[in-house]
Amino acid sequence: IAGAALIVRMWDEGVRNDLSMYLPGAMLHTGWPEKQVVDVMAAILKTVDDDTAPKKRALAVQATMDKYRAGEEIGGFNKLCETLDDPAVCTCLKKWWRLGESAGVLTFNGQAATAAVAKQQIEADASIERTFANRPKWPDSIDPAAYHGLSGEIVRVVEPHTESDPVAVLVQLLTAFGSAIGSSPYFRVGKSRHHMNLFVTLVGESSKSRKGTGLDLVMGFLQEAINKAWFKCINSGLSSGEGLIWAVRDEISKPGKKGDMTITDPGVLDKRLLVTESEFSRVLTSFGRENNTLSMVLRDAWDSKRLQTMVKNSPAIATDPHISVIGHITRAEVLKRLESTEAANGLGNRFLWVCVRRSKLLPHGGELSNAQIAPLAQRLKEAYQLASQLGEMKRTPAGKAHWEAAYHELSKTQPGLSGALLARGEAQVLRLSCIYALLDCKQQINVVHIDAAMAIWRYCEQSVNHIFWSKLGD
Repeated sequence: IAGAALIVRMWDEGVRNDLSMYLPGAMLHTGWPEKQVVDVMAAILKTVDDDTAPKKRALAVQATMDKYRAGEEIGGFNKLCETLDDPAVCTCLKKWWRLGESAGVLTFNGQAATAAVAKQQIEADASIERTFANRPKWPDSIDPAAYHGLSGEIVRVVEPHTESDPVAVLVQLLTAFGSAIGSSPYFRVGKSRHHMNLFVTLVGESSKSRKGTGLDLVMGFLQEAINKAWFKCINSGLSSGEGLIWAVRDEISKPGKKGDMTITDPGVLDKRLLVTESEFSRVLTSFGRENNTLSMVLRDAWDSKRLQTMVKNSPAIATDPHISVIGHITRAEVLKRLESTEAANGLGNRFLWVCVRRSKLLPHGGELSNAQIAPLAQRLKEAYQLASQLGEMKRTPAGKAHWEAAYHELSKTQPGLSGALLARGEAQVLRLSCIYALLDCKQQINVVHIDAAMAIWRYCEQSVNHIFWSKLGD
């Protein structure tokens, strides 16, 4: 019962079908009678919160059983451990259910040939150890420098009243503020302009990481501070490049009968767009569809380039877009959905990958009062009003010297998938430092703003190594 309860707890979207195959496979490899395997899996599928369990998952179980009877290869304990991605759970299943032992070693009255069982237990222990030996740990607590200024004060006030990870509240606040202020402030690098739009993906170990509650709190503050027009620029349902362009499209005109141009669509005047995706796995799935242009358009959107596709029946164009993205996903889902192509083609490194988890349990919720919100919201309003009117940003003399040291750290190349996902560190830190400065009502970036941005970036580096450890290949 305890083993089944553990499996139910780990039954997250993105790994459900794999668990439906590898768990019975591990049981069969160990020597469980087929009827016992079927009964246990039926009980698990009946218990889990999974709408497709009665049919799709049962078919996966049956497919594994059929392969086993036919003598075909099926996934076993090693595959199960890779899917669960939790050495403690794997160890419990090995001890309680004898998974990882060879068929014929144990009898089902709890007795077994002592020497053979001991040998199999040693081999199973070694298997678990090999699977998780090189796994990077969960990121260290973020450097307090990240909580600089107004954003840090907001996080500290909110933290006792939410189960959300403080890091989740922080990065979503920075992203939302960067979206709301629009494209007026920018930092010039060569001939390129960097605006304050960020792409962020919050990655939890499970669907209970309370990623969304942090965004709700952020929006509560912004509603008191930001022009109401911006809230009409918040949308979801990202599925195609053409759809993204349409959300911020220019005016569309067509030649009339007399040769004059007639406006057929007034377009969208406000080019700000904050895309929030609580099921970011759906977006990653869209990338793999044939002829889907979403990946290409997102890359151009992060760069604030003119957006256009060559699709014949999609004449929409978007100039000067200011698009930001906040995605929520579990680790299992991102590993399953993010193709190596997207990671390597420049889209993956336009996102900040951030590990988040539930910070505490609050059975009765939080009690954040208006008296706590109001003074911080007023300061946020003042920062917003100033930032939305500014133009080019620069660094102070001290900031320039500090940036040179940080730039050397950020420019170090890394091999493999981690290198691909972290290859845009200079640009990410630049944008973050600008947002910190703007929250301080400053047009110049100083040392503290760079330190705050670097603190977030180092946390993102650790997050990438933790999230993608089984795929890094470095």
